[in-house]
Amino acid sequence: MTRLFAGLDVGTTNVKCCIFSSDGTVVTSASRPTPWKVSGRQIEMQSGDLHKVIVDVLAEIDVHITSPIEAFGITGMAEAGLILDMQDEALCNILAWNDSRPDEVVEELFTEVTRSEFTSITGLPTNSRATIAKLLWLQSQITFPQGARWVGVPEWVAFILGGKLVAERSLASRTGLYDILADDWRDDFQNAVFKTHFEMPELVSTQDILGRIDRKGSHFNGAALIVAGHDHMCAAIGTGESNSFNIVDSMGTGEALSREVRLDQLSPQTIEAAVADGITIGRHPLPGRYSAMVGLGSGLILKSALEIMGIKGEFEGNQATILHLSQDALSVVDGPVFNELDPASWSLMKNEEKESDARIWRGALDFVGRRAQRGVNMLDQHFGRHTSIVACGGWLRNEAITVTKSIYLGDFYISEISEPGCFGAAQLASRAAGFDDLTNSPTAKRLINT
Repeated sequence: MTRLFAGLDVGTTNVKCCIFSSDGTVVTSASRPTPWKVSGRQIEMQSGDLHKVIVDVLAEIDVHITSPIEAFGITGMAEAGLILDMQDEALCNILAWNDSRPDEVVEELFTEVTRSEFTSITGLPTNSRATIAKLLWLQSQITFPQGARWVGVPEWVAFILGGKLVAERSLASRTGLYDILADDWRDDFQNAVFKTHFEMPELVSTQDILGRIDRKGSHFNGAALIVAGHDHMCAAIGTGESNSFNIVDSMGTGEALSREVRLDQLSPQTIEAAVADGITIGRHPLPGRYSAMVGLGSGLILKSALEIMGIKGEFEGNQATILHLSQDALSVVDGPVFNELDPASWSLMKNEEKESDARIWRGALDFVGRRAQRGVNMLDQHFGRHTSIVACGGWLRNEAITVTKSIYLGDFYISEISEPGCFGAAQLASRAAGFDDLTNSPTAKRLINT
């Protein structure tokens, strides 16, 4: 009887779970939209809503399988998390990684901690993306009791399924409270800026089993449970191409370029220099390894560009419309050149007339292509010339995006692993549970020529 392994990806757009057989074949899958509530700058969700989504996804899968799940790996978004009280009840909603309200308070951090110290220790820029900025903003809204605890989203999902409360190191690297070289929490950063001292969870690796899923009567019951780390790097693992020579381009809602880096390439000085050029440094989901990542957010940029043209909703629900638009865009020779990060700031007029949708879309594609090109160049400048680029993610189903990428990045490979984030999580879980089934299963990729 073939063994079954599960990978759950708690993503920005969807929560998806895939079940894999021993040879890496997808047996079944289920997904639901991530239950954000969006209002202006506010992007948040209630823990109860996310809990219900998780339960619904697992219940749907349960109907379609007949064998028990051996191991269950959870990957997902970084930066976002929860504050729990002593009874493990949520004291706040989950702020999305791209919720911009913490912009209002992030400067408070740097009255006590220098920007250089923060960057060289955490590997992060001094903006509002890191968890520490979200906690600062929440502190301005709510009074937290002594003994309150923080937990990231993927780790919280593991906790409600039966695991112990932890922080996986690649996700801890995105908090702004973790020293990536010393491998420890920075209590002095926390004490400098927070009125209440938060209890930070035990640091673990992706090979630490956190417990067994507790779902009586379910095929998931008893599955070994792990947190598989940050979604972009977990997807890189899923492609089979994560190493210090390749760049993996994870083209989802928040596109990111990542590659592994060696410890001997890192020091407080080299980390600070890399961050100054738009690279973040942190722990990798594979134990003992480090990563360099350039976050691009291309999916969000392209989605905003589509909204300008009246195409609203997620990519998956508009594929036919976007395909037709993309075919027209590929015929545009000299599209407009956009430079602002927010498409709402783009100038859409030419000779006193509004640009056509095809020209706007071509300009948007070129904009994200140029940003990816710069990201690759920065990674090469700091960590040596890459050998190849391997891309994965839902947006690559659009030909105009792959064509534009080839213009700016040259030849690259597209992974044919359909859900690399889920696959990487299942791989890591199977390995932690003592199986090498998925580790040895074949991966596939195809070359896109310039």
